[in-house]
Amino acid sequence: MNRSKAAQGTLDLCNMNEGRIVLPSPKRSQRDTTADGKMPWGLAYAAFSRTFALAAVSELKGNKSPIILDPFVGSGTTVEASLANGCSCTGVDLNPYSALTSRVRGVKNQSRAGIQKVFDTIKIENTRESEGHQEKTEQFYAVASLIDSLSNRLGIAKSEVIPAICSQKSDALDNELVALCSTTYAARLLSGVTRGSNPTWLQGTDEPSESTGTNNLIALAREISEHMLESLGAQRNSNANTYTQVFNCDFGMSRISRGSIRRFLTSPPYLNRLDYVQSNMPEIRRLTPRTHEEIESLRSQMMGTTKIRSAIDRPTTQALVSLSANALMEEIRCHPTKASATYYFRFFLQYFLDLERFFAWLSAKTSSDAAGIVVIQDSYYKDIRIPLTDIYCEVAEVYSFRGEVLESRKKLNHIGQMSPTQRRHAPGKVLTESVLMFKKMPT
Repeated sequence: MNRSKAAQGTLDLCNMNEGRIVLPSPKRSQRDTTADGKMPWGLAYAAFSRTFALAAVSELKGNKSPIILDPFVGSGTTVEASLANGCSCTGVDLNPYSALTSRVRGVKNQSRAGIQKVFDTIKIENTRESEGHQEKTEQFYAVASLIDSLSNRLGIAKSEVIPAICSQKSDALDNELVALCSTTYAARLLSGVTRGSNPTWLQGTDEPSESTGTNNLIALAREISEHMLESLGAQRNSNANTYTQVFNCDFGMSRISRGSIRRFLTSPPYLNRLDYVQSNMPEIRRLTPRTHEEIESLRSQMMGTTKIRSAIDRPTTQALVSLSANALMEEIRCHPTKASATYYFRFFLQYFLDLERFFAWLSAKTSSDAAGIVVIQDSYYKDIRIPLTDIYCEVAEVYSFRGEVLESRKKLNHIGQMSPTQRRHAPGKVLTESVLMFKKMPT
């Protein structure tokens, strides 16, 4: 790979567009934060800015309207930007709540009357486990009632409801999607859970506050749905032939045909050890009640997870396809701090093996003329800078993609500043967020 090219700030896309691409910052603006303040996706930490997503999709589509793939769709900003640009969108996310919220951002056939009709079907069991626990039962059962209704209507198991309604392209369940999402979010807001300074650290307990009850829950859900109707109203004017489809699974298990994707826009999990399942635990517990073992299994499947899978069971010197990644792994293994050669070695190895698996999958699912934009952010291990941009480009090249940097921006404010240990190891640490273009190379 030509390192001078990999470091360039802009890229002439030649046959895709004339001139050089200049994209807005991916960082969410204050305007985005204000607009999303009352939305179920408003708590998303790593979301794109709308202006960036709109500009990125516009550049990718050119004069055509391809399906836009986002294999780490998260809160669904790519969905909204795709529809606004007249493109359909296929998303993938292992987190069931992320799958639901991103699918909701693609609804086009929702109505106030239709959503109210769904709210009217919510039935609350008049039972209690013990004195003082009825309101918690009601809070949980409001969402469960909607899941039960969809399960019966579709003739599927309750555990299959979220994957089924999110992956369907039809708009027949748009009212149900909005009602379910707003009720789930309302239940979270009425619980005792709040976010700490780290966006994935939850404080308090998942218990209802004193004001929680059936009427309060449904009233708040209606209010949230009103805000959603206003926010999503523009989707009605999108191309009638466009659709949104979100697979709630690991990207490797998604039902995407081989060679069918021409354009993609995404931001894979960074190497900052954030637990995205934990941050949505209140919603996940209501949407898809799971045992502790099932929750832990879900956490362990995530790319970038803090949990080490059994397959990565020992500090090995397994060769990676990226030379930069191999050099980094050796630095981590030899670092003198505690657990560097054990847990942290396995953590980074697992991430890079997942990255290789991702690009192998992406290569198989994309066409020969595929191109996409990926946002990544470098990070540190102790005092060691992790050259994630170089590693991504090197791995991509093995799987027939040429990577180029469109833009790099310094991030002065980041989560690492909260850690006294990190500040001690790298006191002047400044992270860099990069926007990369990947294009399929001829084989």
